[in-house]
Amino acid sequence: MTAHRSTYGVGTRLKQPPSDELRGFFERAYLSMFDEIAFEAVARINLAHTVMLAEVGVIPRDEAAQILRAVREWRAAGREAFPLDSARGDVLPNTELYILDQLGDFVGGKMHTGRSRGDFYVALSRLKFRPRALQLLEAALEFRRALLDVAGEHVETLMPGHSHLQHAQPVTLAHHLLGFVHMLERDFARLRAAWDRLNVSPMGLAILSTSPYPLDRGRTAALLGFEGLIRNGRDLIDRDYAAELAADAAILMMHLNKLATDLYLWSTQEFGVVRVPDEDAMTSSIMPQKANPVILEQILAESGRVQGELAGVLATLKGSSAHNVEAAAADTPAIRALEAATWSLRELGPVLRRLEFDRELLARRAGEHWAQATDLADALVREVGLSFRQAHHVVGRLVGECLGRGIAPSEVTPEMFEQAAEQTLGRPVSLSPGALKAALDPRHAVELRTMLGGPSPRAVRPLLEEADTQVAAERADLGALNERLRAADEALERAVDAMLV
Repeated sequence: MTAHRSTYGVGTRLKQPPSDELRGFFERAYLSMFDEIAFEAVARINLAHTVMLAEVGVIPRDEAAQILRAVREWRAAGREAFPLDSARGDVLPNTELYILDQLGDFVGGKMHTGRSRGDFYVALSRLKFRPRALQLLEAALEFRRALLDVAGEHVETLMPGHSHLQHAQPVTLAHHLLGFVHMLERDFARLRAAWDRLNVSPMGLAILSTSPYPLDRGRTAALLGFEGLIRNGRDLIDRDYAAELAADAAILMMHLNKLATDLYLWSTQEFGVVRVPDEDAMTSSIMPQKANPVILEQILAESGRVQGELAGVLATLKGSSAHNVEAAAADTPAIRALEAATWSLRELGPVLRRLEFDRELLARRAGEHWAQATDLADALVREVGLSFRQAHHVVGRLVGECLGRGIAPSEVTPEMFEQAAEQTLGRPVSLSPGALKAALDPRHAVELRTMLGGPSPRAVRPLLEEADTQVAAERADLGALNERLRAADEALERAVDAMLV
């Protein structure tokens, strides 16, 4: 490395080399985040841009070949072999000065023709987000697969459905889990749509107003696997894709938090309907009886962190349309949000598969605490012809009387029911013993609800099948997307090879 080289402009526009404070800025804002993903992305940007410059005749092919060979050698040596020096500035001058050290300013200096920090760093940003977004999409699919598999085992498992965390109506465990499947379907759709807005190329826009060189923006985009072009130089700086992806991750984690909270509560002694297996629990250092569901707890913590990362992204992106450095700072919290969501899905999926649900206790609870009260009111509407509000009053009085006397739903007699109706309506109303028994049977309540959205196995099974089909289709779509990216990588390498012949 040539020791005297410093960052752009030193000795020309800038009379002094970078201060310790400016070097600290370069380190914090750029160099500290230059990981393997960024290293590979920089190599690909340099290769694609140089190939395009030669193909359109902006630089000679023989000089392009020298640049391409030097970039490939740099890439082959690996990130660890490339020392970053804050005296040389940010990532762009560090990498360009490396090429200048190898080839001199006349040949090496042509690599940056027709581009700027602006389009370079936005391309780098988008290439850094791509693998993280793909990993999150894949993890979201795998988690939905786990949810569907567990739900499929519990189509007949009765449980009390809750509202306000109180027993509401009888449902099944499959119905409960299927609700989260549908939430995660929307999460996937949001992320997949965000991918299309992420995967567009800024290359050729330079910093604002494009370039007078006859650049082929579409060619550079294709070599980098982008599937569209940013259409205005002022729009170059807007990293709303970082905000969108972070928001999508935050919404996904909101849903995951709800599920993890349910499972966490259900695993307590007070609920006692879920057992976390020993391999997923941590015991106390002082209380030998404890088996703490720490993975579920961590999902709750990760959810909070991701919400915070989103707030950080939005606060960072609020500035002027010309705040380039400020906009770039949004990448780090957004990437952390994607990585946290990916980690959470990958952790919770296998744990979910290993959870043990107490089917007998769930079924018993479904009928113990008046979750079937609505069905009793509905029976009065159907069998006796009362309005629903009249029936609601009658059943409300009956439930209140039973709770006060410690009478369980299964112990209610026709006489008790008739007395509650007489006291409420001022006239006798009765249900046959068979109708009363059926109305108080939680399984009967579930089986009646066969319309779309209901908990009946007849309603749930077709939705599970549809969800299976959707997962398969989305997996195929992701496979095709990955194949297009691989094809772009291969096209880039072939184009480089053709220049080196």
